[in-house]
Order: sequence, then structure tokens, then C-alpha cells
Amino acid sequence: MRLAIHGSPTWLGWAQAVLANARKKYSLDIEIVSLPDALTATSLVELKQFSRIVLLIENPALMVARRGMHCDFNSALLAAVTAAVSAYELTYHYDAVPIDVDGSEDDRTCRLLELADSPLDVADVKVPIEVVPLNGLSEGDTLNDRTRTIERCLKPLLEGIWQRNSSLSICWPRDVLFAGDSPGTPLPAVFDIAGPARVLTYGPYFPLPIGQWHVELLMGFSQRVGVMPFLVEIVADGIFHRAYFEAKRAGIFVLPFDLSFDRSGSPVEIRLVSQEPALEGEVSLIEATFTMRLLPTSNHS
Repeated sequence: MRLAIHGSPTWLGWAQAVLANARKKYSLDIEIVSLPDALTATSLVELKQFSRIVLLIENPALMVARRGMHCDFNSALLAAVTAAVSAYELTYHYDAVPIDVDGSEDDRTCRLLELADSPLDVADVKVPIEVVPLNGLSEGDTLNDRTRTIERCLKPLLEGIWQRNSSLSICWPRDVLFAGDSPGTPLPAVFDIAGPARVLTYGPYFPLPIGQWHVELLMGFSQRVGVMPFLVEIVADGIFHRAYFEAKRAGIFVLPFDLSFDRSGSPVEIRLVSQEPALEGEVSLIEATFTMRLLPTSNHS
């Protein structure tokens, strides 16, 4: 049997240890391959050669914490979203089977042995897992803000995996975007557009599952913006979608558009661009939501 396993490095190590114990105890012929967080179109095609694909799924906060042991919060969140998108695509295109690793030690070990067609002698092969602190999540308001961001970015993807739900709706809140005037700095709730025509916001470089999407950008404009033309660019390996609009009055508005996305694993960037110089005015890009219109059919054989 050839088994491909996808999960955080900690859980990949656990699965490899459990199956190595089972292989030794029962003389099993099992080949184990660990899959990276980010899967490319090429690597997805190669997965057809595996007997079974297993997803090690944990709760959103721990997905970020386990990937944030040696990097900052934004990098850990990006890695977790990338992993969740890959797991979602593995579910729908390659019939991957998820395991809830947050359950009991016996339950997750038993489930892994079942999927590896191994005898269910859990006591002799199970491996303990290290408890991981929520690195990057401090107490107080920061904890609440970051937990809310994690939930909004990851929960729909994980629920889509468990429920095999193709009516997926993903939200990218303002917190994951960056300020064009100060690269690398989180986008403030309200920013000034006074100055030359330029890129006002960019990021977050999260991948999307391939499919047909309906996109809505929720934005606010102050009275001082006046009449101002804007451009939204969706970028993944180059600009592949542009949406033009004009702000004519103050208020909260939704910019809707549809796009087709077929670039598995590619980081996606949303750019909000002012197209003319401005003397004054404030803008708020509140959030971007992506609702799946059509999911491509499975191509696993």
C-alpha cells in the first residue's frame, strides 16, 4: 500500500511513527509519503499513484500554533490557510479521508490503522503527541482579534472538508491585508487616499481552491472622497482579473464580480488601486468574501 499523508509537521511525525511501529510489528508492506502544506498542480496529478490519501485535521487555532513555533503570526496563518486549501482540494479531487487528530489518542490511532489496513492493536503502536502552546496568541484583545481572524479564514475550509460541502464561502478580513503606503504593515481600519494614483492595499497571498467564484468586496468611503475611480486587481502568477468602479458618495458599499480560478496552490493578492490623484478622502476596505459557484469534478482514479 502507498499512503500519502497531509498535515502539520508535528502530526506528520506522529503518523509516520505510528505506521512505522505497525509496519515493524505486523511486517506490513506500507510506503508512507508526507505531503507539503502547499500542493501544486503537478503534485496533485502525481497523487493518482497513491492507494489512499489521509488528512490529519486539527482545530484552526492549533493549525496556526503548530506552524507558528518558529515564525510570526502572519506567516503561521498563511501556512495554515495554505494547508487548509490543499486539504480541501485533496478532499474533492482525490477522495482524501480526514482524521480528527484533536480526538482521543486511541481514536486517532485506531482510525489511522484502519486507513492503512493494519491490524487494530492500538496499545502496541500508538505514539504520544506533544502539547503545543498557542504561540503568537497573547492574552487580552490581541488574543480575541487573532482568534477571530483565524476562525474566519480557516473554519469554512475545515467545515467544507468534514461536511464535503461544495457551497464554500471564504472571508478574508481586513486584518490579513496590507497597507500600500507602508509595505508589510497591516491595513488600518481607515486609510487616507490623499496623494498620487497608487496601490492602496494588497495581500494576503492566500491560495484559493480552484473553481468558479462570486467575489464581494465590502468597502466604505468618506464624504471627502468625492467622485473617484478605483481599480481592483486579482493577482496570482500575474494579473488575471480586473474590476473597475467609481465612488460617487459617502457610505458602505459592496463591489461584486465573478472570477474563474484554476491555479492550484498559487498565492492570491487583492490590490485596491486609486486611478487618479486625490487631495483628500478616507477609504475602508472592510473584507473580501469568496463564495463558490461551481467546484470542478473529482479527477481521482
